Parts: sequence; structure tokens; C-alpha cells
Amino acid sequence: SLSLSLSLFQFFLNNVSYVMGGRSYSLQDVENCVLRSNRKGLGALQKQFGKNDPRLPVALDTHEARVHFAVVCEAKSCPPIKLYSAENINEDLNEATEFFLTGGGVEVLLD
Repeated sequence: SLSLSLSLFQFFLNNVSYVMGGRSYSLQDVENCVLRSNRKGLGALQKQFGKNDPRLPVALDTHEARVHFAVVCEAKSCPPIKLYSAENINEDLNEATEFFLTGGGVEVLLD
């Protein structure tokens, strides 16, 4: 069922974690806290990284809207999986944004 699928997806995002720099990060932490400058995650009532969280310094200082076009969640409209590099991050994010906007990620239905 759809509700079971969403529950499993949420469980996966919040419970699968990776240790980076000696600290544990869930996929939700990486996406919403690190890459989206500590924004609330899907269904979250508050930010995951509190003001005293030792992981907060790795979060981006400002929200980078192009990250949305690069994060892969396996939905039909998600971008293809790609490796990103610090040296080319602006170019890579621009390409991901362009691909989403022109490569089938957006569909406009007119009545």
C-alpha cells in the first residue's frame, strides 16, 4: 500500500546512517541539514540540528536551491545518480538544474 511504502521510505531516510568525520548522519540529516542549510525535513516539526548540535558547522550557511535538482530519491522526476565534485560544484548543479527543467523533469498540462 502507498502508506506502507511512505512509512518504509521515511524509516529508511531517518534510520540508515553513515559515519563521517566521526559523527553519524542519517540520509535525512545529509539532505535537509547539511545540503539544505538545516531546513526541516519531510514531516518534521523542527530542525534536526539544534543550535548546540556538534554537526551544525558542516551545514551550508545559506540554502542552495539547485540542490533540489541534484538530490536523488528514486522518484520518476528525480535526476539520474551522479557524482559531484567540490571543484566543479557550480557547473554540476547548473547541469542538474538544466536537466530537470528541460529534460523531462517538468511536465506542464494545459486544459
